[in-house]
Amino acid sequence: DGKRSDDGVAKFIAFASRQLSVNEQEAAIRYETFIKDTWRINKLYTTLSGKGHATAGLLKRQLDRSRTLWTTDVATFAAKEFKPTIADDEAKIKEAFEKNKEAYRLPAKVEVTVVSFTKTEPDTSTITDDEIVLEGYNVAEKFKFEPGKIKEQALARRADIEKIIRADRALRNLAGKMGEELGDKFPTEAHKADSKAFNAWLTAQGAKLTTLAAYEVNNPPTQAKIPAEALRLASELTETEWRTDMFRAEDAAIFVLLNKRIESRLPAFEEVKALALSNWRSNERGRLQAEELSRITKRLQEDAAAGKAFTESAKALGLTTSTPAPFTVVTTPENLSGINESTGQVLEVAGVGKITTGIRTGNGDTVFLRAAKAEKPKDDATEVEVKQLVARFTQRNAYFTAQGLVQELTEVPEEKK
Repeated sequence: DGKRSDDGVAKFIAFASRQLSVNEQEAAIRYETFIKDTWRINKLYTTLSGKGHATAGLLKRQLDRSRTLWTTDVATFAAKEFKPTIADDEAKIKEAFEKNKEAYRLPAKVEVTVVSFTKTEPDTSTITDDEIVLEGYNVAEKFKFEPGKIKEQALARRADIEKIIRADRALRNLAGKMGEELGDKFPTEAHKADSKAFNAWLTAQGAKLTTLAAYEVNNPPTQAKIPAEALRLASELTETEWRTDMFRAEDAAIFVLLNKRIESRLPAFEEVKALALSNWRSNERGRLQAEELSRITKRLQEDAAAGKAFTESAKALGLTTSTPAPFTVVTTPENLSGINESTGQVLEVAGVGKITTGIRTGNGDTVFLRAAKAEKPKDDATEVEVKQLVARFTQRNAYFTAQGLVQELTEVPEEKK
């Protein structure tokens, strides 16, 4: 409805505080700082870029280009229908593996244990009306509060919301207490995870230990009740730094300790033979397809030089032919749009009556186009078309102006030796 969503902001702040393991006030300060910094950066770019510019000649050329209608014949090489015979050659597969061995490097992994504490002490501190209302925004969806009436409805459900706040405070207090004890009693430089004193402390505190399957250090798993930051930091643990600090999770205070670290290494061929074989087959198929497309391109050009009709030549080469409705460079059909180059630009370079180079499309097919004619519009561009083009070019030129100025004004950081 266009109105500010305090409910959504409050939910985001609450979520961020849990993920960052900070209180909601700190999360709100970080969020506000981010918004202000983003605004300043955008303001800087706007100031440096100015309004941009576009010349009359440039606009006319682009209008003519964008409104020209191309009538084409199309020949399609269907990638899915290309099924070459590929005989596995283990010697060549091993050779390809050795040349690209680094691509098969096994990533470093860690196996960790999540240590959870849940023995909280009841919270009896004062809870203000403002705190009730703020938490009301966090639980508005759960309690089905009506937009615009959250304050009144939250105060009406004070008893229920107090329970939530006290549970959250108790958990926060537990995390603080356990964190202090862990840091004071078991600094990593003086203790190890297998020490008797450390394990006796875990038992006395009723800790629950959950060992996770080994995971890649650059791709920590997503666990619903474990802060993402805890698992990210756990990826960096070593034999000396064998545990993380304490985190407040959804329903527990937790920290993570390292069981073992599996360093990155290059595998033997037999370990990744299936993957190496799959990659070799894929590359071999790509090589054969490229050769076939090269052959087709050459034949199409030779037949055209000999006066043979494009569609007749294409069909003889096993290509599928079609004649789509006329289109402009900005309305190119999806099945003709190139993924590596602009179909419109390729058509313009080839010109009327000529066959384009092969254009690879989004579905993997390759299309060859022959333009029968290119019709420039006889009527003038509409006011809306002109305004849209002016806006596009002035914005683009303004952006590049700002980029250039920023690069000129910003020193390139020196590389550390």
